[in-house]
Amino acid sequence: MSVRLPTFARKLFKLTTATLIALITLPTLTLAQGSDAKWDPLKSQANSRTLQYSASASLLGKPSAVSLKFYCDTTSTKTQTGALGFDLVIAKVADLAPFGFEAFEGPDAPAAKRKLLRATVTRPGKPPLVLNIAPAGWSPDGPNFAFGVSAPSQQAGRNARTLLRALADGAETLSISITDAKNPKLKLELSIPVADKAADFKALIAGLK
Repeated sequence: MSVRLPTFARKLFKLTTATLIALITLPTLTLAQGSDAKWDPLKSQANSRTLQYSASASLLGKPSAVSLKFYCDTTSTKTQTGALGFDLVIAKVADLAPFGFEAFEGPDAPAAKRKLLRATVTRPGKPPLVLNIAPAGWSPDGPNFAFGVSAPSQQAGRNARTLLRALADGAETLSISITDAKNPKLKLELSIPVADKAADFKALIAGLK
């Protein structure tokens, strides 16, 4: 026996179903700010400063611990040049198969020169800053993997420098997406809230010409 719903109920059912389908098909971006999310205090030593964030995130639908260390060394002499940028470390990457981390590892890696990392900075009153970058990759310890973006600190026009300046100017979020070298539909994605960190990023790049 079939039951015919009233007109209002049928419309509500259709609207609810359409909404659920839209939510299911929307791309997801993990906001890495669980209960364990924290910013460590800015660390300074001579011309070098670091600022680190750590949190739990869901990457490829699996819980993962991540840390993001920003750094800036403004040393500039005849024999020494400092660097700036960030390192993203992801714990227990074996759990994130089938993402191919090995394609990023080492200077001769298959993905070494491919711009598979996208950094997006959202800023109030301005269009998003989008940077496509070829990251370095290495295994810092045990089951973890690191992606790095760096450049000489005094070299203008480099992505790492542009990114840190944008964060120091007052941003809302920093989103990072890393695409698998073989499967463009497979991505590691996370978003870090930075709305109240402008002062720390200004201190991080203090002395940068």
